[in-house]
Amino acid sequence: MFTMRNIALKLFRAAWANVLTSISIITISICLVMTMTVYIWNANSQMKADIQALYGEMDLMVGYNPDQQKLLTTNQIEELSTLAGVTQVSRLSIAHTIVEHEKYTAFYTVGVENDDLVKSRYHFAVNLGPDDAILSENVARLFNKRVGDSIHIQSKDFIVQEILPTMKGTDSPNIILLANDVVKAWMNNSQPQTAGIFALIKTDEGRAKAVGAEIKQLDETLRVDVMSDYDVIKRNLQSLMVFMIVLSVFILLISSVLLLSTFQLLFYKIKEQLMILRALGASVKQVGRIVKLQLSLIISFGVMLGTTLSLVIIKSWLPLNCTLCKGHFKKS
Repeated sequence: MFTMRNIALKLFRAAWANVLTSISIITISICLVMTMTVYIWNANSQMKADIQALYGEMDLMVGYNPDQQKLLTTNQIEELSTLAGVTQVSRLSIAHTIVEHEKYTAFYTVGVENDDLVKSRYHFAVNLGPDDAILSENVARLFNKRVGDSIHIQSKDFIVQEILPTMKGTDSPNIILLANDVVKAWMNNSQPQTAGIFALIKTDEGRAKAVGAEIKQLDETLRVDVMSDYDVIKRNLQSLMVFMIVLSVFILLISSVLLLSTFQLLFYKIKEQLMILRALGASVKQVGRIVKLQLSLIISFGVMLGTTLSLVIIKSWLPLNCTLCKGHFKKS
């Protein structure tokens, strides 16, 4: 005895080419849309991960421009610490120093505290004392220094406690890390109440811009950099997202038109079989059920094949594409 499902499957034989075409159209459209959606999500996640790897847990950097010839005071640091939404503040100082009596070359030297915030920013692990130093890989190579060696900076010898490895995809900077109290004494206009030239601030999630606006209200001359505000990177990602969304819409529209045409050809070819079923006593409702079942089977097979193909593409090809995408953002 034939069931509705058996009849629907047997009718596929009369137009198998149209059935395969319909399934292929659905498969390709589902595959393209899913792959582009995951690509956008992965690119956005990769951008956030790159920013996190580069700047650590820092959400804001506050200070004065060098041409202003002003430094942050301990009172300002305390005021920043009490702002709503601020969870941690770390001071740092910046100076250009003479290393190993190289009078014609000044090295970028940063004075840091020993808290987790600044460690995540500059990617070091040891606690710095007044006689300790951390060198970037490039500086260590220039002066042939290793951990435990002594290095002469300005007018004092320091012990190298750590060498910072070069981050993947970046150049090794000429940078030296010392204790903040040491470096701030070398800055111009440094006073006993001086805390540093910049303050690194960690905020509650989603509060960085609000805290930055509040800091500007306290002192309009302060420079406030929000680490999540990277216009170039965001513009690149937004352009990519707009392109992907528009392309997805066109893919769906084109797929819909193709499916409509293919379904019309399909039912035109099985029209005679449907008329025979009506002549044998099948009701309009039963014929409608057969047509709906055929459409459901075509769409189900297309969705399953499209999803499977998307997962294969995402797993095998997408990591490579995202690596290229990340490199594009860094170059920009």
